[in-house]
Parts: sequence; C-alpha cells; structure tokens
Amino acid sequence: MGQGRVPECLRELLIELMKFLVEPRKTAETVNGIEEPHIIISIFTPGDEPPKVCQNDYTKQVVQFAFDDLDETPGPATYAALGCPVLFDDEEAKEIVDRVRFWHQKGVNYIVCHCDAGISRSAGVAAALSKHYNGTDLRFFSDPYCPNMLVYRKVLNALHETEKAHQAHP
Repeated sequence: MGQGRVPECLRELLIELMKFLVEPRKTAETVNGIEEPHIIISIFTPGDEPPKVCQNDYTKQVVQFAFDDLDETPGPATYAALGCPVLFDDEEAKEIVDRVRFWHQKGVNYIVCHCDAGISRSAGVAAALSKHYNGTDLRFFSDPYCPNMLVYRKVLNALHETEKAHQAHP
C-alpha cells in the first residue's frame, strides 16, 4: 500500500460517514457554500415567517418544520408566556428520518440543520442523526451546542423504529 492511499476496507467506511452542519437561521438565509450534495432541515418557531433558506445547485431538498424549543410538556407558566406552544412530535421525527434515509441511499451524506439560534433544536436533530449514522454524538454535546433533548430522543426513537421495520421487511 502506497503512502496516502486509503485501504479498501476503510474507504467504504469513510463513504458511509455523514457530515453535519448546524447553523443559525440568519446564516441559512444568507449563504450556502456547500459544494457537495446535501439536504437542509429547516426549523423555525411557530408564528414566525418560514425561513427563505439559501440553496445552491447541490441542494437536493429543504424540509421545514415549525415547533417551539421545549424539552418537555409545558406547564402553566409556559402556556401563560407562549399561548399554545407547539411541541416536536413523532410524525415530524419520522419525516426527518425518512428524508435523511431516502437521500442517504442516493449517496447524499451531508445534512444541514438550522433553527433560530443554531444551538438547541437543530443540534438535537444533528446529534441524533450523528449518533445513528456515525456512532457518536459528542460533537453536539459540547459548546456552543445545547441539544433539545425532546428532539434528540424522538429522532433517535424514529431511527430505531425505522431500523426495526426495515429489518423485519427488507
């Protein structure tokens, strides 16, 4: 094996690893310098105008979701402050998993996740996907991220359920 060559067994592993970019809404609306096929998971707060996500020729799909940045079922104080908050749900988690799985099977290994600040909701999605596809989520459990744990748990659960269903019916 020559210097600089990747052994065949490692080359397959490297192809399978997913790349994740977590960013704030402002960045997602102003720049997209990603020069490889990617999808964008766009998260915004209910009642806000949906983001006008910056796309380029490599953008395969943009999927948008509107839910509040809450980690648990809200109590009376949250209802008083927000009115009727919208929680991330199982259907949204399954849609994210289905879209990522669909594009991953087509060779897309780059996922952009954004939310208002690029710290909590988008980091929760990226952490769960990274845990599943790359075997680690540590990058998203360190500064500047603080993953929304409801989002994280629901996406991981949807990944697990999808995996079980595909093993039962390949």
